Amino acid sequence: MMCPVDRTHAPEIHDFTQFKPEEPKTCVLSNGIKLKKFFNPQLDLLHFSIKIKAGSLFESKKNVAVFCYLLLKESSKRHSSNEVDEFLDYYGVNYTASIALEYVTVNLIIPKKNCPTVLPYVFDFLLHPTFKAQNIEILRKRKLMDLAYNREKVSYCASQLMLHHFFGDSCTVGKQLDEHDLESITAEDLHRYHQKSFCAENIRLFAAGNLNEEICGLLAQLFETIPHGQPSIAPTLPSHSLETTSPIVDLHEGCMQSALYLYQPSIGYNHPQRRDFSVLATILGGYFGSRLMGNLRETNGYTYGVSCDSLYFAGTSLFYIESEVNVNTTLQAIDECYNEIERLSKEPVLPEELQLVQHYMAGQLIRKVDNTVSYMTQYSRWDDYGCEEGEFERQMHSIMAFDNKQTMELAQAWLQRKNFTTVVAGALEPVNS
Repeated sequence: MMCPVDRTHAPEIHDFTQFKPEEPKTCVLSNGIKLKKFFNPQLDLLHFSIKIKAGSLFESKKNVAVFCYLLLKESSKRHSSNEVDEFLDYYGVNYTASIALEYVTVNLIIPKKNCPTVLPYVFDFLLHPTFKAQNIEILRKRKLMDLAYNREKVSYCASQLMLHHFFGDSCTVGKQLDEHDLESITAEDLHRYHQKSFCAENIRLFAAGNLNEEICGLLAQLFETIPHGQPSIAPTLPSHSLETTSPIVDLHEGCMQSALYLYQPSIGYNHPQRRDFSVLATILGGYFGSRLMGNLRETNGYTYGVSCDSLYFAGTSLFYIESEVNVNTTLQAIDECYNEIERLSKEPVLPEELQLVQHYMAGQLIRKVDNTVSYMTQYSRWDDYGCEEGEFERQMHSIMAFDNKQTMELAQAWLQRKNFTTVVAGALEPVNS
């Protein structure tokens, strides 16, 4: 009999106790595809994640990756879109596809007993899609409406302006999406991109749950039929040069808020200081109690929220601070962001503040591995950069061993105001009421 929980008193707080998540079992299929298996005998709802190195960084034509992989489910040779949806619903399947800079991720959640029926059905349209004009037109119209709507949002415009100035013309990611890009996509474009990207060299497979030999054997049998091809290679990015020290502005008359992005090129995921830098970034703007939140939200009331993050890709990263601020205080908010950046390089963080950040980050890291499915998801992200084995322990050690005196050294090396570019969608000057 379970003891009742006394919810009138907070539980005791304990320091983190080291533990090591169990490494998944790995097998390599005959065509070189790696299958990582996360066993949980209590989980009969099986989770599968297919990682394909086919993101928008590898496009030769804008938005082809998005159309190609979003339309796979509607591209069965034998069945209509409605028939596929009815089949998946009948067998209790959840199917999603997401497209990022480097990777496309196809996720499947399938009741264990239905896997022998569902997996071959889904695999058929994953490997042998027939992109249909009607489905392309439906998605095209939806994306055109999304584009028109997004252009009214300063947050979308600022993010696109940032990517445009960071990537330039080196790849399609740097091109700002327009109607012509969407209207020019054809079925031939999608077939060509799928054939080029969906090959054994670009694919990794992850499975979690109460797996057995029958299901693992079926996965191997299906995925070993994926042909060989050329691995996706990211374009060479130009060296980042500042065009101006003044903010780059996309003017939106009549808006109530301005969207800000302060960004710079930064260290890659495999850089030896990356884990320490993540602690520094969390202090600056990585959680609700961060310095940027304290300054812009609590002290000055410029915004409801401000954050910073790193976008990792192709051996490098884009570090950015983002916020939406009162349009009448845009310049003040920008100045305060840079003040907080400069403060990190001039004075060490107090031990009390660092301890709070360490406990927050340790808790967040534990949540990412606290069940089989979330652990598989996080592990697959570590695997993207080839540092999956032991990465949990390395990250936890970096967090707990971080010294407050490191902040100045790291900030001086990686957070210099001169390396930042500022983009604004909205207005710089106060709007007269």
